[in-house]
Amino acid sequence: MKQKNELVLVEDFNIDTLWEAFLQKRLYVQTPSTFQVPSTHEEGIRAILQYVSRIAHCASPAYRPIIGTLWEQILHSPELGHLFFLSRYRHNRGKPNWYRVNAVMVVLLEHNIYRHECYTAVQLHLLMEQSPRRNNHYTCMNRYLLERHQVKLLLQYTEHLRIHP
Repeated sequence: MKQKNELVLVEDFNIDTLWEAFLQKRLYVQTPSTFQVPSTHEEGIRAILQYVSRIAHCASPAYRPIIGTLWEQILHSPELGHLFFLSRYRHNRGKPNWYRVNAVMVVLLEHNIYRHECYTAVQLHLLMEQSPRRNNHYTCMNRYLLERHQVKLLLQYTEHLRIHP
């Protein structure tokens, strides 16, 4: 009979299920050295920053020197930062939400933080993905569009950082 082991996080513990598994001798404890520790929030932020850094040269002149700082502030903001991480389904929880990153990139493009006269959203997506073809991070981003108040917050961050000529 093939055994199926399932990693259970502390927040997903159900004491009744654990007790039942223990009584049936199906409960095993694995030491931390034998399984991969989930990535931290900061590692996710670093991955997103690396992803968007590929289009830093596409920023408008007023934003080019501070585009990295802008993304850092957005990702660390209490109002918007959580939007960039998946929260549904245990196996995806805490992973970067690449769909949302692409959706925010489009908002920034529409407001000329990225040069809309030189680049399209698809071109910026391809640069971030380092790929010649669109993938589902772009084609499915419509499920992760920002709400009106979130767009306002995003634009407030851009106005506070912009270098005025």
